[in-house]
Amino acid sequence: HTIRLLVGSDEESGSTDMTEYLAKHAPPDYSLVLDSSFPVVVGEKAWNSLSVTTPLAERDASKPYAVTKLTAGLSTSIVPDNAELVLRWTSGAPDWSPLIDELAAFHMPVGTRLVTKADGDVIRIVAYGHSSHAGMNLEGGRNALVGLAGAMEAKLPAGGADDLLAFARIAGADLYGAGLDISDSDPLWGRYAINVATIKPDPDDPKKSTLTINIRRIPPRTGPQLEQHLKEFVAHFNSQHGAALVPSGFYEDEPLSFNPKGKLVRRLLRDYAAATGEKNPKPAISGGGTYAKRLPNSIAFGMWFPDKPYPGHDVDEKNPIADLERGERVLIRTLVDIATRARIVDPFKP
Repeated sequence: HTIRLLVGSDEESGSTDMTEYLAKHAPPDYSLVLDSSFPVVVGEKAWNSLSVTTPLAERDASKPYAVTKLTAGLSTSIVPDNAELVLRWTSGAPDWSPLIDELAAFHMPVGTRLVTKADGDVIRIVAYGHSSHAGMNLEGGRNALVGLAGAMEAKLPAGGADDLLAFARIAGADLYGAGLDISDSDPLWGRYAINVATIKPDPDDPKKSTLTINIRRIPPRTGPQLEQHLKEFVAHFNSQHGAALVPSGFYEDEPLSFNPKGKLVRRLLRDYAAATGEKNPKPAISGGGTYAKRLPNSIAFGMWFPDKPYPGHDVDEKNPIADLERGERVLIRTLVDIATRARIVDPFKP
């Protein structure tokens, strides 16, 4: 076999590179995607998202202040480490002391903190957390947006900002979907992964803002089925809260799965075991999507080891040199094994 190295160029910003490549080149007989976990990934969860949009304006004047800004998060696939709310005093002389005292008494989730800064008739309320990959290391993140939503419960006038934070609070009550009435579970695939990710101004209407939630879906529920479930969930929320959240989202992606007993899967497990000394390694399921979804005949194989949290999208992305060298040994052994032997016919079949 000829060994070819393909380097992606826009996997995090459009993912058009493989489409362009395949327009002029035939895909390899099989490819190893080095953007996930060892020992070999036999399932990649679907990448879906729910967005809800509404004007930030208040529906009543029950508080002597109004929301002028609400933002959170950097990207849908990253646990947000920052969420900010700005209030302006609207009735009489500003007195932020009672609100500051209430917020100071609130117990933020572990790993998050809340900071307030009052300046005349304006106060900034900022929650800080810890970013991590929403699909690969969701548990390692500390969600600043969910923390801010909890801190501001019952402290805002009824309106769009309060509705978005209330929805974030409900959806973020559980990392695996319970807050969205999702209880799906599978012995191989595990559970959903839910990241309450961003609040950003609507690009088409600056008076509106959009909350986006990343959802890593497992079989057997389909994208259209999930979309219908979430539309009904949003409609029920609106009826209960007097809100007018408008749902949208992305549901076209589907899980990628391989037969754990496929010839190439078993070959990769043997090579991994021989290179690491690990006995009876088991195939993995990934919450993160890779080029394996875009390049035919490909499967994710490393380069991160399962004994450490995945470092991608973290505040300090890094991989220990010892792990890089260990992964190099696994990869070299595997390439020598596969490239110097006969072509595997129907590599993903048993």
